[in-house]
Amino acid sequence: MLELRAADRSVVEIAQAVTAEGRPVSHATVWQVLKTEGLERLGARPAAARGAAPPRSPSVKAKALQTWPAGARYESDHAGLFLLLPALVELGFADAVAHAGYPATRVLSAWHSMGSLLACKLARRGRIHHVNDLVADPAVGLAVGLNVLPKTTHLSGYSHRVRREANQALLSRLAGRLVELGITPPAAKGSTSTSTPSATTATNRRWSATTCRNGHNRPPACCRSSPRTTPPKRWSTPTPT
Repeated sequence: MLELRAADRSVVEIAQAVTAEGRPVSHATVWQVLKTEGLERLGARPAAARGAAPPRSPSVKAKALQTWPAGARYESDHAGLFLLLPALVELGFADAVAHAGYPATRVLSAWHSMGSLLACKLARRGRIHHVNDLVADPAVGLAVGLNVLPKTTHLSGYSHRVRREANQALLSRLAGRLVELGITPPAAKGSTSTSTPSATTATNRRWSATTCRNGHNRPPACCRSSPRTTPPKRWSTPTPT
């Protein structure tokens, strides 16, 4: 280490050289050894002395494809997502998103953002912050009509801009399409459907009684729970059976 330092090698360079010789060592350990020997840190060196920085891949901004890349070939680790595209087309998912009132930007339409979020879910990404491999895959962007998927900042911000009414309109339209295709499961016995085919509301609901124990600063025994009168959640919780 001292010989390398005498050649004006930095702490990181010394650690890399020693590790390459088969003796793994961290730069923190190298600095402790040099500090023990009474050596100070090196001053700032010019960029030419430090060597060229490692090349960085250029940042690609998501944008809509103006023309279809006919004849292009993409290597993708997520090609299985394309097997789901025929079903999305049959459901009319893109049209449903367009009529549901989802927000759009000057660059990305509502389908571009919603399709990107859907692609992340179909790829089983539970969190938006775990989609870096999808963003770097141009084939996944091609599936929603983009050169690449939008970055995490756009996807996470977009999910906060979506309103409940848009989600309800989308689900209602998709449920109606399922009815047209004849693949909607029948309503459960003892339940009635609402005015829209997007939800089923159970009407036969029973509640069990829950009684609190008497104690210091506690109210008296709670009354029997019912769909109309339920005790405060602090003391009693109605349990559906």
